[in-house]
Amino acid sequence: MNSEPTSTKSLGLRLTLGAVAVLLLGGMTAAFIPLLRNGGLNQQSGTPAFKVNDVTVTEEDIADFQKNNQIFSTTEGMIGDDLKRVMISYLIQENVLKDDASKIKISGKEVEDQIDSIRKSNGLEDSQKWKDALANAGLTETLLKQRIRDSLRIQKRGEEVRASAAAVTDAEAKLFYEAFKDQFKSEPRVVARQIVVTDAAKAADLLKKAKAGEDFAALARENSTELAKNDGAVGATGTETTPKESAKLAFPESVANVVFGLTKPGLTDVIKDGSKFYIVKVEKVLPAAAKTFDEAKNDIMEKAKVFKEGQVVEAWQENAVKNAKVEYINTKWKIEDPIVAVVDGNNIKYSQILTTLYTNQQISQFIQPGNAQAEGFINQFFKPQAVESLINQYAAVEVAKKLNQPFIGNRAQVEGALVAYQGRNETVTEADIAAFYKQNAAQFAVSGSASLKEATFKDKNKALAFRDSFLKGGKDFTKDAGKAGATVNETGTITESSSEVNPVIIQSVFKSGRLTSAGEGSLTDVLEVDKKFVVGYVSDLVKPTTRSLDEVREQIRTQLQQQKVTQKGQAFLAAERKKLKVENKLETVLKEQQTQVDAANPKQLEDANKDAGENAAGENAGAGETGSGSSNTEKKDGAQ
Repeated sequence: MNSEPTSTKSLGLRLTLGAVAVLLLGGMTAAFIPLLRNGGLNQQSGTPAFKVNDVTVTEEDIADFQKNNQIFSTTEGMIGDDLKRVMISYLIQENVLKDDASKIKISGKEVEDQIDSIRKSNGLEDSQKWKDALANAGLTETLLKQRIRDSLRIQKRGEEVRASAAAVTDAEAKLFYEAFKDQFKSEPRVVARQIVVTDAAKAADLLKKAKAGEDFAALARENSTELAKNDGAVGATGTETTPKESAKLAFPESVANVVFGLTKPGLTDVIKDGSKFYIVKVEKVLPAAAKTFDEAKNDIMEKAKVFKEGQVVEAWQENAVKNAKVEYINTKWKIEDPIVAVVDGNNIKYSQILTTLYTNQQISQFIQPGNAQAEGFINQFFKPQAVESLINQYAAVEVAKKLNQPFIGNRAQVEGALVAYQGRNETVTEADIAAFYKQNAAQFAVSGSASLKEATFKDKNKALAFRDSFLKGGKDFTKDAGKAGATVNETGTITESSSEVNPVIIQSVFKSGRLTSAGEGSLTDVLEVDKKFVVGYVSDLVKPTTRSLDEVREQIRTQLQQQKVTQKGQAFLAAERKKLKVENKLETVLKEQQTQVDAANPKQLEDANKDAGENAAGENAGAGETGSGSSNTEKKDGAQ
């Protein structure tokens, strides 16, 4: 099982236990780290917009930021207002963190190393190219160095904060282990022998012999191109003939998928991998087993420490912004940050919702210019989801307190751990796996592929004659077809879904079963396509197939296990949440925001009302016509 802590099911945001679960700074700043190089608070002079901790942010700073981050150039409607709030919140946060990190010392060499890295990774070692690149970005090297210095300071300050996290206690570690026990397993292994050959027919014959009971070790010794001197024993070295316990890495991936899909000793079918054909005899199956707490303690402590760090980083970042002194010089840039939800006395601000939305790459793509439905979807679908997601995170923290259980991490991590802990005893049966496989067979289909050349003739008899001639001794399809008067197209690699190839040809290559061997490839029948006649030459054919249950068993098991754990854990959280005092104020906040947007854009409101009136008039007119028609029909029917 891959029990990953989950921050929200609806938006698909997941924390990976196996990786660093907290980004550099967490939250908004982490998502926007690249923007530190694309428009920051570095104007030396300009028109003041607002102050953050007595440092002035200018109109030019804001314009520079918008220029380099085009999403924030959107200014119309609710989305424009949302983005303004996100942008100003980010600029406040950036300046607050810069101020907090201002005492961190950064050497000139550290800055130069960063610049060298930028130049090398972008192919800008040439001085003129570098100058041109800076000019195109509206930067000077001095300004770039300052931005890099600021960025490095914040990074180092973040490292200091993470280092301040308290040590993980035994109680915290044990609860963490129970929540994510399936993350701490021994690797599955097998004891096996294999036969590897380069001829498909030979492989099929050897499998038949092995199934008939012939000695597998002897078959490997006499026929295998690999480990023959070891009687096919996987993991053996030198002259050893006894197989050793082997992990997945001992086999090519496609072979490992089949071998480790077996639940008991036995023979695989022939497995093709590249130009080789494998037959594996598994003598012993050693499934992954949960390690004890003591066996996994070092790994547990390491992963739990990441969660503990996430907790202090979140608190540091939020407190820095909470305690910031913000003074708006130009009220145009003043933003409101109303409370959008309350969970047992804990306030959730609107900026948290907007940050969750607009730092999501899928959302930012969704609101591209021209999408007339974007605003409606954002307000009616995505914002409610984001609010519910954050409510659940805050609720999880409160539930953990009431349970008096030492869950650790930032709010999203606590929610993920709580959900995983409550669902930790869920299991998946072989019947569950088989049923899922049967119901989702299309999910495991592997598309066919082939290399194709097409010879097109105007005359069918010439096409038939060429095909017969090539079958008898043709060597070079392109040259031979050209001499026969065909137009030859070297199409290249195609699949079942290749739209550039006529469906008649696709059908013949992958589904007809009528390909005829010719040289190192195969020929199709003569096919009539658009009143012409085509002979296809196919090589490197991989037929469409479906991955076997053995190949995908563990993949399905992991997927189903995660689903069961999540469902059980989320059901528990939902039940416990009902015991908390939760207020969702989103509807009120949206109404107030719409009123503010309309007041700030009276012309836009007037146009919207006009459009609405015209639409209503059109609908009424249509209704009137329909009504009249109905009346006439009724009279006619009555007369009859």
